[in-house]
Amino acid sequence: MTSEQRKRLTELKSLNKKHLEETERENNVLLRECLTALGEYRIIDDESEIMLISELAVSPCAVRLSHNSKPPLKYDHTYYILWDNFNVPVVECRGREILAHFDDVTAVDFHTYFIDKNNQSEIFCL
Repeated sequence: MTSEQRKRLTELKSLNKKHLEETERENNVLLRECLTALGEYRIIDDESEIMLISELAVSPCAVRLSHNSKPPLKYDHTYYILWDNFNVPVVECRGREILAHFDDVTAVDFHTYFIDKNNQSEIFCL
């Protein structure tokens, strides 16, 4: 395989991965309902940022809460929302929106992580 063919193959793999992610998002009804309810949010696409957030979520300083309790999120803070399903994107959203639509957010997948964007030692896991 020539270098040109390798380059083209890499491009096609990247496009295919992006297409599969978009299809997964479109087909995930609970995720769509969550994002619709949140209204204002940002999906994190940067792989290095996603890896950093994922590492924070599994850190020992994460506060584990029961599924029937709400984490003490601050309304004016921005949080990363991470679910334990790798096919679901990482979302950035304000605490106000998360708390207002908490059931929609936690319904997306079994474990939900909330990481304060400005104070990354403040991590909650349901």
